[in-house]
Amino acid sequence: MGPTKNKLLILARNSDYYVRILKDAAIERLEIHSVYTPEEAETFCERVNIVLGEPDLIKPILSRMKHLEWVQSIWAGVRPLVGQGCRKDYLLTNVRDIFGPLMAEYVCCHMLMHEKKSLERFISQQHKRWDTIAPGQLKNKSIGILGVGSIGKSIARAA
Repeated sequence: MGPTKNKLLILARNSDYYVRILKDAAIERLEIHSVYTPEEAETFCERVNIVLGEPDLIKPILSRMKHLEWVQSIWAGVRPLVGQGCRKDYLLTNVRDIFGPLMAEYVCCHMLMHEKKSLERFISQQHKRWDTIAPGQLKNKSIGILGVGSIGKSIARAA
């Protein structure tokens, strides 16, 4: 009898994206199942040993996964999977050093939109009103960053 196949469940709102990546990688001895909801995942709970997905979708089925060895979160955060009462008898990994630059741009965009009153001005333009509110600026402002992981560090650099 040959080596055992790992059985992977992909549980994400965009599961097809991850299936394509893994199929392109042609990983040997990997059986892939993909679903979009915890309800659909119920069918696979007793068969899979690896889960790749969104922590909030994984949490409802976590206790029913009989052979679970590893959960790979597609988020940087894993909070739904580490709360009180969550099982801890498997390897839990997340994504690091990927979302930092993207989140830094997102945060900077929102800071600028807030200071420049961009949304308010856009709404005024839609109603054909001249907006006379003086815009703010980011110069000499302070920013508070909670956490200095890869995302927090990227935001700090951008700020």
